[in-house]
Amino acid sequence: MEIILLERIKRLGNIGDFVNVKDGYARNYLLVRNKALRVTAENRAKFEVQKELIEKNNAEKKAVALKHLDKIKDKTFVIIRQAGDDGRLYGSVTNKDIASILVTNYSIDTPVENIILHGKIKEMGFHHITVELHADVEAKIRVVIARSEEEAKNELKKEVEKEELNKKKESDGKKANTAAKGKKDKDSQDNEEVEVELEEELEIGLEEINE
Repeated sequence: MEIILLERIKRLGNIGDFVNVKDGYARNYLLVRNKALRVTAENRAKFEVQKELIEKNNAEKKAVALKHLDKIKDKTFVIIRQAGDDGRLYGSVTNKDIASILVTNYSIDTPVENIILHGKIKEMGFHHITVELHADVEAKIRVVIARSEEEAKNELKKEVEKEELNKKKESDGKKANTAAKGKKDKDSQDNEEVEVELEEELEIGLEEINE
């Protein structure tokens, strides 16, 4: 089905773009959520008349998304769940659970399909999640799953220590690279000086021969 986009859709297009998508995707998602119009002569004319208003509304939505981003970016949420001794949950944590946390704690109403879990959450520990607040605005958050608040605190402590260790390794690596580069530059400079000296000696030798 050919449609006109009423807002920017990732990996699909920008406002006003004419794109072809599968019928099911158009009918069950884009059209019912007012994210697009089916291409017809009437809808073409309708879009042209409302284009300025559509772009204004999109800018307002983006502004709201940026405010929401400030509230939750880099946040770590704690979820208490039952789990076995092996750390596997009795059930799983879904994007619906994350959506509920966002609404309850931050009054951010986000469609569950905009909450990206990078794999199924079926084990205790830390999990990284992406929240698509707008086509141009993403929030990176973390969730720690534990059986108790005390366990969650311990997991948080371990994660902080792990991050500090990684930062130290990264810093040490950069220092080592800088030192290696400095040595390489010095060796290169020394080689250039030796070459210059050899060239000068060769010129002197040739002058003496010529004399």
